[in-house]
Amino acid sequence: MKPNLLATFYSKEGNTLGWIKCIALRIVDGDTIKVKVVETFKNKEFYISQCLRVRLAGIDTPEINHFDESLSMPFAFEAREFVCDFLKFSEDFEENEISSNSCVFDVFAVKRDQYDRILAFLFVNNKMLNMHLLYNGYAELYEGPDAQYYNYSKWLKVALSIGVYYKKGIYGMEKRESTMEYKKRLKYN
Repeated sequence: MKPNLLATFYSKEGNTLGWIKCIALRIVDGDTIKVKVVETFKNKEFYISQCLRVRLAGIDTPEINHFDESLSMPFAFEAREFVCDFLKFSEDFEENEISSNSCVFDVFAVKRDQYDRILAFLFVNNKMLNMHLLYNGYAELYEGPDAQYYNYSKWLKVALSIGVYYKKGIYGMEKRESTMEYKKRLKYN
């Protein structure tokens, strides 16, 4: 079993962690997913049945405030639901239980972040989740100092421009606080 051809064609592995196949165990929010590795392609960085936290690279979705959900950003829950739908994920199962309907997806792991999450691009049937979140207005480009776009930068920017042009999701709001501004505001309050 190999990673899908379209995803492989558009990524030159170079200095990355490489490809793995996973299933979702928990959707934390729109850009963070707890996964279980089901195929490593002889990648020595990972092992079968390993549980990882994957952070979608190059994007930032609206934040869910897990302590007080009423303080969550607009479209935070919609972004999370979009990811659930994209991965055909059902919360009817316990976190470590695997459904026979579990969607197996390709993860192109770029590197580990400061929280030991895997920064990655996620593909289901040749469709990049990171890009579809931007296109549908559930994410913005992440522009922090450790931003990782790999060689998908142009694709991400095109998806973003379409979401903005059609005022989808967060881009349809008259006044909008960026995810980074929201995090700073909460940090200093």
